[in-house]
Amino acid sequence: MNTKLAFLSHAAAILFGGMAMHYYKRFESTNGEASFVTNRELRPGGRPLRPGCAQDADMVARFGPQLCQNAIQAQFDRFENHVIETGGLQNFLQPDFSPPLIDTFSTKGRLALTYEQVQSVCITKCQKDSNCGAVEIAESFPGEERSKCSPAYTGKSFFRCVMVNPALGPGAYLKRVTQDQVELDKRNKAVVTFVKKSGPSLTSFEDIACNIDVAELFKAVNCRLGQGDDCDTLLTADFEKFVAPGIFCVFGQGVLKAGFTTATSLAAQQAGGVAVSDCFGCLSEAVKFETRDICPISATDNSTIILDKCGDLCFPGVCESDIATGMLCISGAPPSIFNGNLTTAIVNGPDFTCPSFE
Repeated sequence: MNTKLAFLSHAAAILFGGMAMHYYKRFESTNGEASFVTNRELRPGGRPLRPGCAQDADMVARFGPQLCQNAIQAQFDRFENHVIETGGLQNFLQPDFSPPLIDTFSTKGRLALTYEQVQSVCITKCQKDSNCGAVEIAESFPGEERSKCSPAYTGKSFFRCVMVNPALGPGAYLKRVTQDQVELDKRNKAVVTFVKKSGPSLTSFEDIACNIDVAELFKAVNCRLGQGDDCDTLLTADFEKFVAPGIFCVFGQGVLKAGFTTATSLAAQQAGGVAVSDCFGCLSEAVKFETRDICPISATDNSTIILDKCGDLCFPGVCESDIATGMLCISGAPPSIFNGNLTTAIVNGPDFTCPSFE
């Protein structure tokens, strides 16, 4: 090697060696304190292995190196105003913390973190866990929106992340909600779900939801009793299959209770209609139907709304199964606003049938 070439090689070694030595240096902030650190990896010789990003040193110290925004975009699909739904008939007899739920993270209003910081922490946790396929990040109303007399009041925003493995059963479903529905929930003001591009995808909640319009439920019931307008759009196939049998059962029992053997007379029809109104009016007072409110957890459980609260009005000895299926359909329909409240919209499909204990 000639002298000139040797000199260039030596200079290059010094240059790139120096870059490798100092690449992880802390960057000085305006107040002179070390506050940022890079996480770029280097190949031998100092060349970057992948693009890095500036990170808050305090965040790194508390939670470890965080995934960069470009890596998040490359590895995760973002679904605004989507939640991960795991509750419902599929797992109501199982422990609360069971598959596919694998981890949670919450600031509980005690950590002064921004949404971007929480997003970074939760997505990084999911990316590092091979079992995690999706993470939901919800931001609750800030502390000043909560009662200052409450022990939970801290003045800080509340964040919560839920991580799931879509490959495990019972399943997790991706459920879309509108911003109005998010805010009406009175718990969240924003919610976003990130799904790993490389893992199993989340099934859409709409694929197994009961296809009925809960907001127009009473109109649909009247349509099934021969009254009302726009019935063609309200009496969907799912309404006829899952909700109507309970209506017919209660109607028929109301007719019999009034002393009629058939529903041919106007008086008999009125008696049946009153029975339906009384029963479903009682049931509708509980807007958020959890599965445990509908289905018994054992053969001796009489605490369901059909057997307990509305037992005197809904003829449970004859109609319990049909009514329960209808309620599972109603609570398993897409999110809707009913009587000023957000409906439950949990996973009860596609069969909408309570477990049998026989």
